[in-house]
Amino acid sequence: MERDLGNYASRLREMGLAAFRTKYTKPALVRNPDEARSGISDRPVEDVTSSSEFLPSVSDIADRVILNSECEVFLLVQVKKHPHPERVNLGRGSRADVRLPHNSISKLHAYIATRSDGSFALADAGSRNGTYLRGERGEKYKRLLTHRESPLHDGSQLRLGRYGFVFHTPKGFVDKVARYAAQL
Repeated sequence: MERDLGNYASRLREMGLAAFRTKYTKPALVRNPDEARSGISDRPVEDVTSSSEFLPSVSDIADRVILNSECEVFLLVQVKKHPHPERVNLGRGSRADVRLPHNSISKLHAYIATRSDGSFALADAGSRNGTYLRGERGEKYKRLLTHRESPLHDGSQLRLGRYGFVFHTPKGFVDKVARYAAQL
């Protein structure tokens, strides 16, 4: 299974941009191993009291993450049947669509929902170690309240337990892979 950014870049070069864009139509989470090592304990965190107080990053903060072939890619595809077809479940357990095998991740940690207007949202599913979003312009990470959806935009930075990710819309993911492939 393709899991690292280098494999996706090679695939793009083989297929061409138009074919790659047609094939990869799902959003993705990209995890940089260097980013994840720092954990969340060294980052300021505040609780979110209402979804109107926090807007995730809409700037291109994601490009500050060093791109390398070790960046793990998790395509957000629902693989398990569950009562919410608009959601992709994230966690370490068997009910998760995207499995993240680490003890800081709950069995069903969070979910990403596709809204009726085509936008995306993140919600904590009652995890033990929390789900966090980073504000615009590199503001502090803020902990999400359980089952309260917060909007996601291309380049939104999030943390699940000790894992740091950058969220990409389908277009944003293809653009990121193309930028990386151009650097090779």
